[in-house]
Formats: sequence, C-alpha cells, structure tokens
Amino acid sequence: MDEARKAEILPYFERLRDEGGVPILYVSHSSAEVARLATTVVALRAGRVAAIGPPAQVLGDAGAVGSDTASVLTARVAGHDVDGLTRLDTAAGPVFVARLDAPPGARVRLRVGARDVILSRDRPQGLSALNILSGTIAAITPEDGPNAQVVLTVGPDLLTARVTRRSVAAMGLVLGQPCHAILKTVAVAPGDIGASHGAPA
Repeated sequence: MDEARKAEILPYFERLRDEGGVPILYVSHSSAEVARLATTVVALRAGRVAAIGPPAQVLGDAGAVGSDTASVLTARVAGHDVDGLTRLDTAAGPVFVARLDAPPGARVRLRVGARDVILSRDRPQGLSALNILSGTIAAITPEDGPNAQVVLTVGPDLLTARVTRRSVAAMGLVLGQPCHAILKTVAVAPGDIGASHGAPA
C-alpha cells in the first residue's frame, strides 16, 4: 500500500485490536507498522525465529532486526499547539511531533529509530531540536564495524541510540551515567506514532 492508504487503514487495525478483541496476525517488513500495531512480535531472519517478545524488546534487538533498530516509547497526548505541533508527555520529558489526530489524554506509542538519536552528557542549549529526554545509560554494546548501541533508561522505557565507538570513547560514556537524548521533531514521522494498546485513559 502507498503511504496515503496506510494512513487510512492502520487506525482501523488499531481500533480492531483495542475495541474488537480480534486476534490479528500481521506480517510486515516495516518496523514502524509493527511498533504501532503489535502486542507481541516474532522476528524472522533467514527463515528462522530470531526473537519473540513485546515490540520495545524485539525492535531494540539488533540481532533480531539488524540496522533498523528502534525504541518504542509510551506517551500521552498533552495538547495541540497553534504552530501545528502536538505535545506528547513521556516519563523522561515532553516530545513535540507534527500535529496528531488524537485527543488530549490519549495514550500513544512512539517509534524512534536508533540512528535518529543524538547523545549529550550535558543538557544542550541553543539547539533547533525541541525534544531532549533525560535518562541513564543502561547498556553500551559495540556492533560490527565502527558503531555501538547506547541504551538509556528513560522512565519506564528504554531508548537506543546508534553512535560511533569513537563518540562513546570521546564522551567517556559509562554504565549508570546520566545522559541526554536529542530527537529531531522532523525525524519522527506520523507513521511512527500509533494508539497505545489500551487506548485512551
């Protein structure tokens, strides 16, 4: 399906999941769609099961999903601003995204690609990026090649950043260290946001 048709049909699947109680088996190569819809993910690689579990766990596992590693954050719609942005409240701070068609108070889950996260030891000032979440480093995992994954605990969720190993060393990142994650508002596409299982509170 093209993006316009997906935008129409995915909310229907979310309502079917939340209101209809109908079991759904959904097959997709899109981690954004999986993050929106799934309650349990089965990741397949080379025809074999690579991982089974909640979306946040499986989509954050590079061994299961490869370079498309992402985090799934839980949030609540706080309100809509006149400049076209929607404020989502997470346990680690507000996240501003392009206006959502969801009422204040609605619970949503937000997919954040690991490559779209920038890390800073100190809270940055004077950036165009609006979204700065505070967390604590929970894991640092070197990958094949020059990169590493740094996982932050941000409230009840985990947020993964893919950075170079050189950056990890230069910043002196260690486990248990406070750290800030910067997310560009434009990096969070509307397709990366969906109704949280359990729907509005």
